[in-house]
Amino acid sequence: MEKAAFSIREHAGHTMKCSLLNSLAYDTRDRPLLATKGALLKFVQEYAGFLGDAAFVKHQIDVQASTPLFMGMFLSASYQFAIINTLDTYRSLHLLDRLHIGGPLDIRGFSWNTIGARADNLSCIGGATSAIGVVHIFRPLFPPEMLFAHAFVSGGAVAPVDSRHRLRDMSDAFRVSAGLGLTFLIKNFVRIELNYVIPLRYMSGDHCAPSFQMGAGLNFL
Repeated sequence: MEKAAFSIREHAGHTMKCSLLNSLAYDTRDRPLLATKGALLKFVQEYAGFLGDAAFVKHQIDVQASTPLFMGMFLSASYQFAIINTLDTYRSLHLLDRLHIGGPLDIRGFSWNTIGARADNLSCIGGATSAIGVVHIFRPLFPPEMLFAHAFVSGGAVAPVDSRHRLRDMSDAFRVSAGLGLTFLIKNFVRIELNYVIPLRYMSGDHCAPSFQMGAGLNFL
C-alpha cells in the first residue's frame, strides 16, 4: 500500500455500504451457463446511501441470446451496459464500488480489471460507465454436453468517474480481442475456459499480449 498511488491510498481505511438491490429478468434460455438457444433480458438497480458512507445509484442491463446453427454448432452473443451516479457531491465514488472490466470472464486477452483510467499510469482505478459485448460460435466436442470448442470476439470500454463525455470517452478507448479455445461445462455448476487470445485494439500501457488465458466462474460474457 505504501507504493500505491495517492488516488488509491485515499480509499484505504474503514468503509461501510448498505444498499438495496432490485433485479428483474426475462429468461428463455435452455440452461444458464452455456445456453444453446433462448434469450435473457435482465435489469438490475442498486441504491446505496441510507446507511454507511457509500452513496450512489447503479443501473445495469444484461442481454444474452443464443441460436442453433448447423452441425451442432450454435451462436451466442452477450451485451452488458452499466452506469453509476454518485449521490455525494463531496466525496469521490469509492474504488470498490466502481466498474472494473477486463479479464477472462468478459474482455478476454487483458489482465483482470485492468481496462480504463490509471493512477500514475500503474493501477487501474475503474470507472462509472461501462459497456461490454462478446460474440461466440460454439462447437460441441466429446462429451457433447461438457466440452466445446469456440471462437469469439470480445470488446468493451469504461469511462472514468470524472468523465463529462462518457460515450465519447468510451468510444475513443474501446478495446477489442479475438481468439479460439476450449470451454468446459461442469453440470451447470461452473464454466471453465482455456483460450488463446489476440488483442486487436488496445491502449498504451494495457496489460495484454497474444497468449493463453484461463478463466473459471459463473458469470461469463
